[in-house]
Amino acid sequence: MKGRKPKPTSIKALQGTYRKDRMNKKEPKVELKIPKRPSFLYGEGKKEWDRASKDLFDLGLLTDLDMAALAGYCSSYHHWVEVEKRIAKEGMVITVIDSQGDSVLKLVEIAT
Repeated sequence: MKGRKPKPTSIKALQGTYRKDRMNKKEPKVELKIPKRPSFLYGEGKKEWDRASKDLFDLGLLTDLDMAALAGYCSSYHHWVEVEKRIAKEGMVITVIDSQGDSVLKLVEIAT
């Protein structure tokens, strides 16, 4: 097929360019639903799953296909919140014991 790839009907509707006479009758349909929360999420990740999944579902943007991406986001969110709490409590510098048994101050490094 030459030319542009056809846009999904949902995108046309959001952009205001949907026309019923040009609707793709063979377009696959995905059921909107909140996927089951993965059991490995805990703490802030669980709370974020409950909040984000409801909001995304209410906007018509969530299906079972989104479970892995949402779970990854919620897991990362949990770790971010935990690190922020620890930095607020202990500061950006922590004391560690080196291999010779000496106390060393280290600046907390953020993974890049």
